Amino acid sequence: MKVKYLGPDILVTFTNGQIYEVIEIDKITGALRIIDNSDDDYLYSATKPKLLDEEYKGGRFEVIEDDKKGSLAKAIYGKSSKDNRKIGVNIAIAGK
Repeated sequence: MKVKYLGPDILVTFTNGQIYEVIEIDKITGALRIIDNSDDDYLYSATKPKLLDEEYKGGRFEVIEDDKKGSLAKAIYGKSSKDNRKIGVNIAIAGK
């Protein structure tokens, strides 16, 4: 599974427009375990990515590659991949 980070750069963690590998979605918190710019994997919020000790600065994830169940789309958008295809244009416009 893969996501693209869109938003302000976050120190050594995320760079705007960069694609990151998602190793898993935490079953308890819904957080994404992502290999970030440090080449290590950490848990990040699916909807408000940030470092633990920093304020949220408006970045977001966009699904690039999902599993067959649409797990990333559900974690990030709250809907399955099938539902997101119907509203994909609205998501792209809202992200501008």
